[in-house]
Amino acid sequence: GVYFGQWYRNHDQTGGLWLQKATHDFDCINLLAGSRPVGVAAMESRRVYGGEKPHDLRCSACDETETCPESPQNLARRGDDGGMYQDSDDRTDHWCAFSREIRNHDAGSALIMYENGIHASYSQNFLSRRAAYRRGATVVGYEATLEFDLAASEIRIIHHRSENVEQLRVDIEDDGHAGGDLILAEGFLDLVKGHARPNASLRDGLLSAAMCLAARESARTKTFQPV
Repeated sequence: GVYFGQWYRNHDQTGGLWLQKATHDFDCINLLAGSRPVGVAAMESRRVYGGEKPHDLRCSACDETETCPESPQNLARRGDDGGMYQDSDDRTDHWCAFSREIRNHDAGSALIMYENGIHASYSQNFLSRRAAYRRGATVVGYEATLEFDLAASEIRIIHHRSENVEQLRVDIEDDGHAGGDLILAEGFLDLVKGHARPNASLRDGLLSAAMCLAARESARTKTFQPV
């Protein structure tokens, strides 16, 4: 919901949800693939959010709050804000998620081809909530399959040549992107002080952004795009 009820909904500021969200996931996929991406085919749709409401409309000025599923009243009744208030101290009001200016997709998929022959299937969905939330990957190899879910803090390794299934539990922090923000900050400070080298290069960061732009263009033109 945060991408439709807060400032993230402004496509011209964020560049859309490929660039805003997928860039982090593409970083991880590139690391797992161990190769350079060469092409992307993507599609997207907006079937729920967006609509005909004025872009500057807030719930506090709307006369449909009793029936709107994203109104503060109905969010409070359900006990789940769906992310509508993320990055906001006001839990009683937010921008209309059904504005005519909203251009963010609420579902997108991409196929990524790599130089070494690996291909990845990627999907993002911004409608799921509560226990339906997932963010992870399945990596299929010759010897085993690796599965992980960041929401469940769990890694599973299914061995193909035996009945062995390993399950690993990873303890994470409650805030700051599960403790990732602190690790990034410490890594940056160590780099500035000359105590460490970066784990990822500027080229790595630009590459994932280039993949997002290719995915966005692919979805727009319905064509396979080179990276």
